[in-house]
Formats: sequence, C-alpha cells, structure tokens
Amino acid sequence: MDRRDLLANEQIGRLLWRLSLPAIIGMLVQASYNIVDAIFIGRGVGPLGLAGTAIVFPLQLLSTSLAITIGVGGSSLISRSLGAGKHSYANKALGNMVFLSFIFSFSLFSIGFFTRQYILRLFGATPAIFPYAEEYLEVILFGLPFVGFGMAANHAARSEGNARVAMISMLISAILNIILDPIFIFKLKLGIRGAAIATVLSQIAMAIWMVHYFFFSKKSLLSLSLSSITPQWETIKEILSVGVSEFVRMASGSIIIVFLNNSLIYYGSDISVAVYGILHRALSFFFMPIIGVAQGLQPILGFNYGAGDYKRARDVTHLAIGAASIIAFIASVICWFMPEKVVGLLQQILFF
Repeated sequence: MDRRDLLANEQIGRLLWRLSLPAIIGMLVQASYNIVDAIFIGRGVGPLGLAGTAIVFPLQLLSTSLAITIGVGGSSLISRSLGAGKHSYANKALGNMVFLSFIFSFSLFSIGFFTRQYILRLFGATPAIFPYAEEYLEVILFGLPFVGFGMAANHAARSEGNARVAMISMLISAILNIILDPIFIFKLKLGIRGAAIATVLSQIAMAIWMVHYFFFSKKSLLSLSLSSITPQWETIKEILSVGVSEFVRMASGSIIIVFLNNSLIYYGSDISVAVYGILHRALSFFFMPIIGVAQGLQPILGFNYGAGDYKRARDVTHLAIGAASIIAFIASVICWFMPEKVVGLLQQILFF
C-alpha cells in the first residue's frame, strides 16, 4: 500500500503503532548511547571530563532546538501539503528546511567558535573544568551543520510516513558513536577530544544517510534538488511559525541548565556538575518513548488535517495522548520505586 494511502486509510491504532515503534526504537538507542558515552568518558577521562560535557550541553541543546524548530515546522508543512495534494509545495518545504538548517548551523558555529571561552565561563566552567569543556566544544562545533541537516531531514522522512528511514539514521549515528568512542578515547588516547570526534563522525554518517535517501534512493515521496533549496520567505515564515513554540520550549531548557550548572558549582563542586549531567542522561531514557509516540503522531495528524479529515486527525491525537500518558505513568513508577538503580548507574560511571 502506498504511504499516502496508509496515512489516509489505515486503522489509526495500527498506523500509530507502525509509525511510533521505529521512532521509539531510534530514540531509545540514542538514549542508550548517551549513557554508554558517559561511561566511556567517565572511565577514560574522569569526572572532570563528564563535567566538561555537562557545561557544553546547553549549547548542544540550543543547536538541537534550532534543528527541531525546523524539523517540526517543516514536517508539519510537508504532511499537510501531501494530504492536500500539493506535492510541489511539499518539495519546496523540504528544500527550505535544508536551507534554514545550514543558515542556523553556520551562524551558531561562528558565534560558538569565536566566543567559546566567554560562553564556557558564562555556562559555569571552573578553572578545573574549563580545559575539558573547551577541548570538547572546539570539536563538537564542527558537527553542527551535519546534525542540523540530519535532524531536519530525519523529520522530513518521518513526515512522509517513512519512519523506518528516520529510525535507521538514528541507529547509524548512535551505534557508530558507541563503536568509535573506545577507539578514540582509549586506543588513540585522545581523551575528551576523542569523544567529541566520535560524536561528530557519527553525525556526519547520519547526514550522509539522509542525503542518500533524498537525492539518490528514489524511495522518497519528496524530491530534494538544488532549485528547491532556493529560499522562499512565505515558506520559511510558515515553517518557523509552527516550529517556534518548540524552540522556546527547548531553549528555555538550555537556559535552565546553565543556571543549574552555575548553582551546582556555587553550592556544590565540580563533581556535582558531573553527577547532574549523568542524571540528566539517565532520566532522558524514560522520556524517549513519549517523544517517539509524538513523532509517530505527527505525519498522521498533519496528513489528515491537510486532507480535511478532521475526525481522523482528532481521534489519532486522543489515542496518542492516551498512549503517552500510560508510558509517562509507568516511567514515573519506575523512577519513584527504584531510584537506587539510577544511583547505582552513577556509581559505576564515576567510580565512587
């Protein structure tokens, strides 16, 4: 069955499961990578290395928030355009997503690279943490254009109902990073810089996979060409108007983490920042399935809204909210009744 027919006619429970499951798998693998990455850094570099990555994390979160702003806004526009039969406009939306991803990524790279020392001190880096944070940031910045494009393209693939391709891109990134981490950290003895290099290479691999899908595979409902990347203000405005709420939410989280890191340094120690960074990674594991359900919902909701089938759009929204609520309840119970498991993970990573 054609993906457009699936989005329009498949039973909504089965369809939501079909599109959510690959997203959930991809998100859980990414969360697992975050924990494994922390273990490698903790054992290969030490607590100060972990604290360094925690200091840099708000800037990474800001980069992610920009990419997701484009991804959420663009994928909504693509789904609605496909549902309304406006295929050429969907292609233009994809092209403008790519344009925006590179503009935002290179802008953030320039600001981050030339003001990195000021930013790191603002984010709470102490004299002990600063060398690790700067060494990590100097490399991570070069991955911003790749992660920006990769995440935007990932959302675009999901918006046309191809959750499998989006999942594979996340698996490639996470698994390659897990493989490269011990090579660069331990074998090549590059320490925190090696962890950053492994991350950037995995981001490049994800971007290459998405370029292959849209340019060469001929399996996409969309077509990405140089002409479609030409910016159109009306398209850009529509993408940003939908995605801006996601940016505000995630950018606010970045600001909160900056304040938390500074408070932990002031009232605690460098190790406190490392512990919070690991705890944040561990807890994200519980939120990933909820995000996966939301990502599975988006193409169904957008397509049917664009097609004018508001009842189907409303029904699948209610179903997704119910599923996400159940997952959140189960995660809360696990965290409430088994906090020692999380503490045990911290002990293993930090060698307390």
